[in-house]
Amino acid sequence: MKNKKLLLTTALSSALALAGAGSKVYAQTKNFSGPYISIGGNFQASDTSVTTNSTPSVSEGIYSTSAAISSAYVGFNSSANNIISRVAKSFANDEGEIIPTASIGYNIALDDKFMLGVEARYSDKGTDRSFSQSYTQSVVSGEVSFAVANTSGTESIKINDKESWTISLNPGYAVNNDLMVYGKLGYTQLKQTASVAYSANSASNHSVSKELDGYTLGLGAKYNLDKNLFLDFGVSATKFDKYSFSKSDAGNATSTAFPGATSATHTITTTVDNDYYYNALVSIGYRF
Repeated sequence: MKNKKLLLTTALSSALALAGAGSKVYAQTKNFSGPYISIGGNFQASDTSVTTNSTPSVSEGIYSTSAAISSAYVGFNSSANNIISRVAKSFANDEGEIIPTASIGYNIALDDKFMLGVEARYSDKGTDRSFSQSYTQSVVSGEVSFAVANTSGTESIKINDKESWTISLNPGYAVNNDLMVYGKLGYTQLKQTASVAYSANSASNHSVSKELDGYTLGLGAKYNLDKNLFLDFGVSATKFDKYSFSKSDAGNATSTAFPGATSATHTITTTVDNDYYYNALVSIGYRF
């Protein structure tokens, strides 16, 4: 909430500063000057990829010692005898989705042709992406000799984009009385949740909620329908940093089956790389 208030306050204060800075009225740019609001649809796609770490697999069978079953990987969470093993794998997803957006902004004329604008854009909901792969869960039992039984399962990964804000400076050029083209240089904040679920061992599930910072570059054009209404067309790209989240076992201090594996731990790590978000926006606006 504090971040939202800060972003909105920055946008409004910048708009007021621009309004106070300009007192002249210019021929072409006057048709685009002043405060405005707009609503529209934003088609968004991303180059999101997800990578999971690998753990050693254990073959089914009877083992004479715990060391023979890679005891360093024994245990996960509440079960001292479970091993989740799979091959490391990367997933990529570039699915697109249309997202409702709303904007407020202010354009100030610098001369007959050039303008400078500030804009705040808000989206309540973003794209959802899903990934999955198979994995093997080994269960070890026994005290003198040790039996390993394997169960197959599915690892499901979900990435959900929540609300986002973009604050941008938009330098513009009035081509004529009805058409203006502009550039966009902005800062974007995106709230995202990521979760990992295992069908054969729910105790291994883990999730995270992140507020991601990104930088946005774009181009667009505004076309006047009359003295107040206009259409806005734009494309942009936003770069986000990647992040990782993980879950580790409790470091099972004792194990009936593995008395020697007192310090065994196991960590499952998931890395999310959102890389670039690509946007194509069409909206209708009203200039006051």
